[in-house]
Amino acid sequence: MDKFHIETERLVIRNWQDEDRELMHLINSDEQVMEFFPFRRNRKEADETLERIRASIDDKGYGFTALAMKQSNKAIGFADCQIQILRHPAFLTVWKSGGGWLQHIGETAMLRKPRRDF
Repeated sequence: MDKFHIETERLVIRNWQDEDRELMHLINSDEQVMEFFPFRRNRKEADETLERIRASIDDKGYGFTALAMKQSNKAIGFADCQIQILRHPAFLTVWKSGGGWLQHIGETAMLRKPRRDF
């Protein structure tokens, strides 16, 4: 199992997997999603970004994690998990926040006990 893996009633918050590459490319090349970024990423650049993010999560144990449907493990977006001042994991959904996912993730983060190894 990945270092970072949280299951909720509906979602799995996890590290990126090879089958998530198409979604990573769609996110990074979408004009609306990337509106305030100075560039869009082609497929090769998106794959490189996925590898950097995946390695960072493996190294630190948190980061821009994939959000996947629990039933299918299909990634639907991502969330940023960072350590805040009080050293509690905190989530910020940065893509695909429709369907109540933002509230769902926030409630999960609030209920989760802080890990001592952060």
